[in-house]
Amino acid sequence: MPAQLTTVSLTDAEEVEMLSALRNMKQIVTEAGEDYVYRARLETPVGKACVYLWEGIPDCLVGRILSRMGVSMKTLSDMGTIGIGAAAVSHLTLSRYTVDVLAFAQQYQDSKYTWGQCLDFALKYANERYGVTV
Repeated sequence: MPAQLTTVSLTDAEEVEMLSALRNMKQIVTEAGEDYVYRARLETPVGKACVYLWEGIPDCLVGRILSRMGVSMKTLSDMGTIGIGAAAVSHLTLSRYTVDVLAFAQQYQDSKYTWGQCLDFALKYANERYGVTV
């Protein structure tokens, strides 16, 4: 039997921030289409890597979400190809709970799931772990 997640209580500000991220994710998925699959663009010695910003435009799902939440293009560029967890430590002021939900969606995107699936997984996780429903 799968382990049950312990629900974490968020402050009002943390919940508002997470709701903003999830609502932006829903809007982005609607615009791109639920069947959209992100293509990693940056060539590296070990293969292609996902990027938050490509040719001056927010690119991956999390990059687009962060842009809509007010993160600057310079910051997205500086984040390069590092995962959202590491990027949050050095570049962002998001709560660890919002970062957790974004990282959850990012891992599925990077595993070639559709953005619709990434959204579904993130919404379910946010509800089960944090009691947040969009």
